[in-house]
Amino acid sequence: MIREAKIYCWSLLLLIPLTASGGDRYPAEFALSSGKSFSTKSNINLYRLSLGGRLFESKTLGENWRLESHWETSIADLRTDVPDCCNYSRGHEETLVGALSPVFRLRAPGHFHGAARPYLEFGIGAAWFQHKTLAAYDYSEGELGSHLQFEDRIAIGLELPRWPDVSIKFSIMHYSNANLGDTNDGINLRMLSISLPLR
Repeated sequence: MIREAKIYCWSLLLLIPLTASGGDRYPAEFALSSGKSFSTKSNINLYRLSLGGRLFESKTLGENWRLESHWETSIADLRTDVPDCCNYSRGHEETLVGALSPVFRLRAPGHFHGAARPYLEFGIGAAWFQHKTLAAYDYSEGELGSHLQFEDRIAIGLELPRWPDVSIKFSIMHYSNANLGDTNDGINLRMLSISLPLR
């Protein structure tokens, strides 16, 4: 119990944004996310909380697109639906994940005349898993191989027309250790998020 409390406290520290939003357009951002695994026999449910702040000044690309960047810190709770009788990996049914990642957002500047404005996001960061083995229906799943994992993402989002700093996005996340551990089963997740500004 004490060890679990320490992990929760350590994870909460990750919610402190490392950079403050400045005079550029990008505000500090708070996001709530929920998702599920795919390409696996063992379903994993994801619940995630993240905060971010501006990293670099935005850059104009051509005439229409702007590249923005921010740091993102997050806490996620991953839960499997594997009962004890079928847990072939002998892994944990639930694990906490703390992550830190630079994220780059490509968007069109200005307003789309009342329409939602799309953007693309991508990034590669680092994540720390509380447990390195997750419950799984199959022997070929659940063995992450190490607590430290790489967090890869790609996302598409929409900024809402009436609230330009509020957005919804759909993300694909991949966790793996790049074969730096003894095993590297990895996890693929799809995730839906709503982001709100912090001012």
